[in-house]
Amino acid sequence: MEICDLTLHSDSMHKDFDLSVYGTAGVPVIVFPEGDSSCTCWENNGMVDAVADLVDAGKVQLFCTDSADDMGWYATSSTAGYRLENLTAFFGFVDEVLVPYVREHAAVDALPVLAGAGSGALDATICMLRWPAEFAGLLALSGTYDARRYVGDLFTDEWAGVSPVDLADALGEDDAAFAGKQLAFVCGTSGTERGLETQRELQEVLGRKDVTATFEYWGQDVTYDWVWWQKEVAQLLPSVVVEGGLEERAHSARVGQAQAVADHTAAVLAAAKDELKNANAALKAARATDKSATARVKSETASVESAQAREAELSAKAAEAWAERDRIAALLAEAQAAGEKAQGAADAARHGRETAEWILGEAEASARKAAGALVDAKVRATNAKTAAKDAEKADADAKAALEAAKA
Repeated sequence: MEICDLTLHSDSMHKDFDLSVYGTAGVPVIVFPEGDSSCTCWENNGMVDAVADLVDAGKVQLFCTDSADDMGWYATSSTAGYRLENLTAFFGFVDEVLVPYVREHAAVDALPVLAGAGSGALDATICMLRWPAEFAGLLALSGTYDARRYVGDLFTDEWAGVSPVDLADALGEDDAAFAGKQLAFVCGTSGTERGLETQRELQEVLGRKDVTATFEYWGQDVTYDWVWWQKEVAQLLPSVVVEGGLEERAHSARVGQAQAVADHTAAVLAAAKDELKNANAALKAARATDKSATARVKSETASVESAQAREAELSAKAAEAWAERDRIAALLAEAQAAGEKAQGAADAARHGRETAEWILGEAEASARKAAGALVDAKVRATNAKTAAKDAEKADADAKAALEAAKA
């Protein structure tokens, strides 16, 4: 891809504006930047790459310009008068310098198409509504089309000249200047799309003015972001630069939708036929199952009646058995009471026996002790008898000795 960089001067702003040209053939497309107001904005954010196949094929030639958005839309700390003055001067530069340069130096003799995203979409839309005869079409991505969203309560009648909804409202009924123009406005429906409602408002105003334009609202996952703008420009720009391209896109969309509906109904029909076939088979099987089930119910009913009779018979026997058990239980209770009474008497007798045996033991011990004492007494008596005899003898001897001594 061939790239050419040059500079254009604005006398009204006393300022140079850089211009980057991509490609050497095709419909000229004037691109307004977003954010940094630089002509390299689209290249730096993947937008040029998104349409590189169109540029390389010689279908489009991009003229990417600087803007004064940093001195206008985004100069929020400046006065409203200063911002409006810069914006007015910038659009004067576009009308008096930029567009004539593009018309003169474009590879083909064709009215240029305007394009931009964000504030670039706003700038491109303003140019289209102010000078429709100068341009063949417009591709505006995620623009905010009411200047009140930028200046709030500072909005005055002078701001209407740079406010698309006001410019559109000022158009005459059935404005022929827009006949055959390719106008496309695209944005997502997520919360990040800050200009969504202004696009709906612009759609309503242009509809009242009978200005034909395409308005696309992508899904809720589509955000205010370069990634989505790359997808949108790749899809929409080929249609915008071709006469009748948007109508063909809309027609293709309708055909696609119709085909999708037809495919869906065909699928529904096929599914319905399959369901009918399966339902008939299920009905046949259900009838066979019902017949078998009826016979089984009859058989099982007889089994139940037999079981009921057997149950009644066994219940009667069980009642007799329980009555016998109750009788035996009563006897067992009486026997239990008698046994407990006898056991009490036996326990008392055992206690008496144990006491008697203990007393007997003591008596026997006392008897043994008395017997031992008797033996000792007998021995003592014998010894005492012997000692008495010995003492009598000694006494007799002593007396005899005394008499002998006296003598």
